[in-house]
Amino acid sequence: MTPREHRKARKNWVAYSSDYRKKQKIQENTDKYANQNTPPSSEDEIIPEVPLLNKEREAEARRRSIVQRKKRNSMLKRKDLLIANLKKKLASEQQKNRRLKQRMIKKKKAVTPKSKILEMAEDPNQKAELIKKRYLAKLFRSKF
Repeated sequence: MTPREHRKARKNWVAYSSDYRKKQKIQENTDKYANQNTPPSSEDEIIPEVPLLNKEREAEARRRSIVQRKKRNSMLKRKDLLIANLKKKLASEQQKNRRLKQRMIKKKKAVTPKSKILEMAEDPNQKAELIKKRYLAKLFRSKF
């Protein structure tokens, strides 16, 4: 479902559900009225008392549900912010990784005698071998 279709479906659902709730409320009120105003069919029948709901109790329940909804929404917002921040960090780390890979590719040079010597000079373990090669190179130059 595309986002546009999803919004349209949600809009329709809101309208249909509000109509449904209105119909249910009307049906409930008519049933309640009929039960209260219908006389018993026989004299021996016990009429059940319909307890009246306490308005304060309803208000408290409504308040509690509002508080819970606010808590739930704030928690979801915090999670969404955390996810967004982590996605930003991930994107920046991926970009850093790409840059480093590009640098590594650029640093790879063709292997030439000069590059070999420079590479050997950087490595302290191969200094003795470098000195030997240099000495031999001087000997060859002097002879030729």
